[in-house]
Parts: sequence; structure tokens; C-alpha cells
Amino acid sequence: MKASFLALAATLSLFAISSAFALPSDYKEVDCSTASFFAANNCNQCFDGGKVAVGQKITGLYDTWTNKNDTEQIAYKDEQVYPEMVNLGGEGVSWKSNPSDPSLFWKYGSEVVWVDSLTGTGKQEFVLDPGKTITFMEADLGANYSLEKSDKTAGETIGLAKFPLAFRDVSAAGKEGDLQMHYECVAYAAESAPAPAPQPKPVPPQATVVKTGPESFLLLALAALLSLSFVAFRRKKA
Repeated sequence: MKASFLALAATLSLFAISSAFALPSDYKEVDCSTASFFAANNCNQCFDGGKVAVGQKITGLYDTWTNKNDTEQIAYKDEQVYPEMVNLGGEGVSWKSNPSDPSLFWKYGSEVVWVDSLTGTGKQEFVLDPGKTITFMEADLGANYSLEKSDKTAGETIGLAKFPLAFRDVSAAGKEGDLQMHYECVAYAAESAPAPAPQPKPVPPQATVVKTGPESFLLLALAALLSLSFVAFRRKKA
């Protein structure tokens, strides 16, 4: 796209393994025509985010906005849409957003200062000068996407992070153009499918065991004594 583009970055971290991460330069741009899910999500620029394992977090996400025009570009706050993680793996895959509320997950970059529009519409606007690059939106400290479960084999695409930008070109005469939506998309693949859970071995039925103990011996002795008494009584009677 000539007028504008977003640069994406993220850090991958694994629970209990603090050294697992990916540098921003690890995101490789790919042709959006290589996969149908890019077109289905209206992606304008597409990236390969690598593989993610179950229990892994994606943190430190942010995107930048570069104005490649010779004139200004303008964005309105009420037209912006928060980034999101799209599940591409179906019911066998589950992603968790922490925080779950996107307004708590994302924040605008420090250079993005919204001001009341001079048009008197009541909107808030931000103007990006030509040739300038800023961090437009970034994940708050500690905010992350994590892969909770996956039944996919290694290399299967399971998620798509979408970073939208709503903006308008401004002509040299100061006239605003039509609204443009630009989507950066990062595809994530499964690291590997979890090992199948071990199946419990069948337990053979337990044979009936006759319990013996002091009570059993006492009953046997009493029965024998009664039997002898009965025999002796019959003999005496006879």
C-alpha cells in the first residue's frame, strides 16, 4: 500500500521458560495470496508469526503507522477498531486474551494525542505528518494472547492476529478523502500437537475373598459347642 503501512512486532514467551522470545525482525512478510484465510479477513499486508506451543504467550505486541504520502493523513478515534486474535483452528484450538477486555489490553502509543476536530463535529482526531512513523497502538504491560489448547499437527495455521487502522488521506488543499481500512495480519501455526493422554489399563475383577478373623473362629467354636450339647442331650434323653 503506497499511502500507509503498519509494522508489527511481538515477543513470544513460554510459561516457566523466560528465554523464549522472537525479535520484531523475526516476522517475515508473506504474500497475502498464499492462504485463503488472509483474503477472508481482508488482510492488506501479511506476515508469518511462526509457531506457537500450547501454554505459550504472545506479549509485547505493537504496530506502527508510517505516512508515505507527501501530504498529511488523518485518523478519527471513533473509527478505530482494536486488534484481535482470530481462531483459525476450530473447536480443537482455544486462545485466551488477558485481559479479555480489548480496551484494557490495548492502548495508543505515547505520540498519539487525540484532539477535538476543528470541523466542529465533536470527533477527536490525530494528524500524521508526511514521512513520519509512530507507534500507533500497543499492548499494555503484561497483556498477552496465550494458546490454551490445540489438537493440530505442527505447521497447521491456528491463529491470526489482526491489526486494523482507519485513516483518511488529506489533499494538498486540505480536503479529506474517503475512509480507508488497512489490516495487517500475522498468522501463527501450531508448534506440535499434544501427546495423547495415556489410556488407563483395565482392572481385572477382584475374586470374592472370605474374610476370617477372631469373630469367625468364635462363631465356629460356638456352633461346635451347641452341636455337642445337642448330641449329649439326645443321648441322655435316650
